[in-house]
Amino acid sequence: MIQRAFLLGILALILGATCGRIAPRPNDLEFLDVGQGDCAALRYEGVTILIDDGPVSHLGSGRQVAVTRALRRRGVDSVDLILLSHPDADHIGGTSALIAQCPGAKLLVSSQFRTQPKLLHSVQQWHLTADRILWLPAEADITIGRCSLHIECPPVTNREDDNRGSMFVHLDDEGATADFSGDAPMDVEKAEANHGSWRADILHAGHHGSRNSSSDDWIDAVHPRIAVISCGRDNPYGHPHRATLSRFQAHQIPVVRTDEEGDLVFAPVHGHFVRQ
Repeated sequence: MIQRAFLLGILALILGATCGRIAPRPNDLEFLDVGQGDCAALRYEGVTILIDDGPVSHLGSGRQVAVTRALRRRGVDSVDLILLSHPDADHIGGTSALIAQCPGAKLLVSSQFRTQPKLLHSVQQWHLTADRILWLPAEADITIGRCSLHIECPPVTNREDDNRGSMFVHLDDEGATADFSGDAPMDVEKAEANHGSWRADILHAGHHGSRNSSSDDWIDAVHPRIAVISCGRDNPYGHPHRATLSRFQAHQIPVVRTDEEGDLVFAPVHGHFVRQ
């Protein structure tokens, strides 16, 4: 409890200072087209929070960071907080560029990955000072004005697939809600479905629409109005899988995809997220 209170105190100072110096912009939730990877941007009262930051893409002979192009395309010139769901490269590939361009940006990562070799290697490459990364306990809450994020980090050991430790996030923007689950597989979704309320307008489909995520149990728990799938065009993994699309169809949940429509933007309207 002390650790959680300390974490939230730090975040209040960070985000409070940010809100005070940046002019407010329209609030929205954007699922950015970053290719085969995940990146969602919440903009609320001048604060920008990312949930994952996509991959590093290879174009021609060079390496480019998909998230920086996507943010520029959406007119986002600063990032304050980056939640990294788990250490896979298609979720954390943009971190190095973002923390270099946004000197005030902080990272939030589950503390169970603190000694995970893949993440340790990345942290060393990022040359982070200790104050720029905040290690989350099993549960945490962030509040910015009337917007809140409830975060749960399912337990996982270093010997297991780190997808199982993917961060679950419930976003509530004055009644407009969305859920995120990284690359968590079905049995982890089921465990989270039985732990608290996850009802939301938007379900961000797990693992880019993989057949091993977005279970019936999780869809029932979230009971979304719409599902969003983040994946790359003609990706080699076959995402989204036909079985996943069939599950959403059976639940009569419409699906929108970044590989087909590019950036997907939603705004809070009368207590619900509405497609813009």
